Amino acid sequence: MKTRTSKTWTLLASLAAVVGLGLATAALSLAQPTAPANIVGQAPLENDPLAGNSDPGPLDRDPIGPVIPDPKPDPKPDPDPKPDPVDPDTVVVLKPGETGGEIDAQGRFTGSAEFESWADGQTKYVVIVSGRTLDQNGNPVAGAQVEMVVDSMGNLRRLKEYSGVDDEALGVTEARVKCCKPNPNAFPHVQGFSDKNGDYRLRITYYSTSTERGVWVRAAHANYTPGMREDVDVTSGDRTGIDIELAKPASLSGRCVDERGMPAAGVVVYAYGDNASAQAVTGEDGNFKLEGLAPGLLYLNCYSENYQSQDDRTFEIRAGVANTMTQDLCVRTRTTASFSLSMLGDEKADWIEGMLEVRDADGNVVSSYYFDCEKSDAGYSVKAVLDGLEPGNWEVKIYVAGDKYWKAESRISISENTPNDLGTFYLDETEDYPPGRIEPCVEERCG
Repeated sequence: MKTRTSKTWTLLASLAAVVGLGLATAALSLAQPTAPANIVGQAPLENDPLAGNSDPGPLDRDPIGPVIPDPKPDPKPDPDPKPDPVDPDTVVVLKPGETGGEIDAQGRFTGSAEFESWADGQTKYVVIVSGRTLDQNGNPVAGAQVEMVVDSMGNLRRLKEYSGVDDEALGVTEARVKCCKPNPNAFPHVQGFSDKNGDYRLRITYYSTSTERGVWVRAAHANYTPGMREDVDVTSGDRTGIDIELAKPASLSGRCVDERGMPAAGVVVYAYGDNASAQAVTGEDGNFKLEGLAPGLLYLNCYSENYQSQDDRTFEIRAGVANTMTQDLCVRTRTTASFSLSMLGDEKADWIEGMLEVRDADGNVVSSYYFDCEKSDAGYSVKAVLDGLEPGNWEVKIYVAGDKYWKAESRISISENTPNDLGTFYLDETEDYPPGRIEPCVEERCG
C-alpha cells in the first residue's frame, strides 16, 4: 500500500514539474524583447520635389538617445521586412489625395521612421527635430516636403572640406566646398511635411556604433526654391525651432558679348550658388535669362564651342524679383580649325578616331587635338579647338584609325581667336602610327 501511494505522489510531482517548466519558458519568451521594425512612418509624398493643440508634451520628454541597447540585436535583418502599422494618434498619416497643407498636426509627428539594428555592439538612438517652413518674409509655408538626414558617422561633415567629391561608398554623388548633396538612402533619414501652420516634427530611430549625430534638414515646395539647414546640433538638446526658409524664385537677365563688343550667340551661361544652380543659352542678340533662382550669391561662367569665358562673375540674387545685370559677360572667340578628311583608299568604317598634331620647325609637338567623327554624305568633317596656339605657320601631322590606319602631313596657317578653315587633308594608308594612342575600329562598333 505504501509503495503504491509513493508511486502516485512521484507521478504527480513529475507532472507538476513539467507544467512549471512550460510556464517558465512561456514567461521568458514573453519577456524577450522583439527586434524593431525596419521602417515605420510617413509614405513619400507624390511628385517628390527633392530625387520633397493636443500637445503630447515637451520634446525633452521624448526618448532622445542614447538609450539601453537591445541585449541581442538581430545581426541578419529580414530581407523583406514588413513595417509596423503607424499609430495615427502619434504620427500624422496622409490619406490618398491629401496634402500636408490641409492638415493641422497639433504637435504630432509629421514624419517618423525606424531602422533595425544590423550588428552587435550598436546603440539605439532617437533623434527628433521640429520647426517651421517659412518664406523670406517670415510667413508660414504650408505643405512643404521636409526631409531629415542623420550624419551618424560624420561623413557628410567631413565632405564639406572637399570639392568635386564623387564617392559612392559615402552615398555622395556631388559635393562642393559650400554644399553637399547626399544620397539620403545611404543614411538614416525620414521624409515628412509641414502642416497648414508651417509646423513640422520629424523623428528617426536608428542604431549606430558612433556617437556623432549631425543632422541635415531640407525642405521643398513647388512654388518656392528649396531651403536647407546644415549641421543641426542634436546632441546639445537644441532641436526645436529649426526653421527653414523657402524663398520665391527669382530670375537673372544679362547679355554676353565677344572681345569686339558684339553679341555672342549660342553661349551656355552656367550659374551655381549655395542653394541653387541653373543654366541658359544666349540668343542671337547675346541675351540670356536664368530662372528659378534662390536668393544669395550666384557664380557665373560661360562655355561654348566657339567662345570661352573671359571673366567669371558673381551676382547677389534678391528673392522673388527679376534681377538684371548692369554689366555684360565677356567671352573670347576661340581659335578653331575646321577641316575635312579624304582617304586615298578604301575605308569602310562609319566612325573614325583621330589625332591632329601641330609641330614647330624642329618637329616638337606644341599642340594636340583628339577627335572622333561619324561619316556623312560629305565624308568626314572635323572641328578642332586650338586655344593657346600662337598665330603663324605650322607643320601638322594627322593620324586616323578606321578599319585601317591613315596618315597625312601638311603645312597650315593659323590666325588667333578666329575660326580657321584648313580645307581638305588627303590621307594615305600607313603602318607608321603612334602606338597606344588610338585604336583601329572594331567591326561591332564601326559597322
